[in-house]
Amino acid sequence: MDIIMNYLLNNNYITKNNKNFIKYGIEVFILNNLSIMSILLVSFVTNKIIIGISFIINFIVIRTNLGGFHCKKPLNCILMFPLLYFNLIYIFKAVHIDILILFSLIILNFMLFLKPIKNNCYLKEYDYIRCKNFLNIILIFYILINVYSLIWTSNVLILRGIDYAVIFSFFCTVLN
Repeated sequence: MDIIMNYLLNNNYITKNNKNFIKYGIEVFILNNLSIMSILLVSFVTNKIIIGISFIINFIVIRTNLGGFHCKKPLNCILMFPLLYFNLIYIFKAVHIDILILFSLIILNFMLFLKPIKNNCYLKEYDYIRCKNFLNIILIFYILINVYSLIWTSNVLILRGIDYAVIFSFFCTVLN
């Protein structure tokens, strides 16, 4: 990391004043991509790529606006995230899709009453309200998708990824 930072400083791409900010941003970018790649690897190994991609997209949308539990060390997150995901897909693998949808619908209704967690003390009130409103829109959209799938008994892999993301996000929020 120091080599990258020195290169950026020496070539005047960044100033000393924003060195720590840029370094933090690069570290977060790398760690987030490692987490995404780990889920995609688990999905590839378990032959559940569509579910994995759906999970990642929807998990990011929910967690970005809701917040929740974070490991104290980045390495713990990189190790625990794919392990927990792997366990989640195997716990619900044996569960009929209708049971998963009902479980997800119950959680989604609870999530409508959750408020975004202010992990960042610099979160402005406007941003907090925006996160809450966007989260509610997404959650209502997920409820409608699940109700539609329940009524017309559609077993779409993308829906499993959405429901896994809902369940995982909910438990991360409750654990916070």
